[in-house]
Amino acid sequence: MAELVVVLGGIRSGKSAVAEQLVAVAPAVTYVATAAAGDAEMAERIAAHRARRPAHWRTVEELDPAAAVAAAPRDAAVLVDGLGGWLTTRMVAAGPLTEGSAAVTSDHCLCVSNPRCRRTS
Repeated sequence: MAELVVVLGGIRSGKSAVAEQLVAVAPAVTYVATAAAGDAEMAERIAAHRARRPAHWRTVEELDPAAAVAAAPRDAAVLVDGLGGWLTTRMVAAGPLTEGSAAVTSDHCLCVSNPRCRRTS
């Protein structure tokens, strides 16, 4: 069974660089990039990520990471970069949250309602 490693951290905390170091030893790497350049700053960040990837890595720029992972060669290490941004884009596309659909649980956390998950506090 393949090993699964999730790298978490804040915005611009170095998550991508850490993940890239983890897969660098693999003979084949599929890099799934989920970010979309919505402004000039993001375009610069995407360009910097592209520039530091080794040429032999296969890069898939895809807004559907599940499809890209499913299509990756079986013998490749797969790095999905940008799940936080991808999730935010999906949530924004779904429209505004309405009363009862979400509750702010702290200054930095949003708990979206799920009938199977009840908040106890």
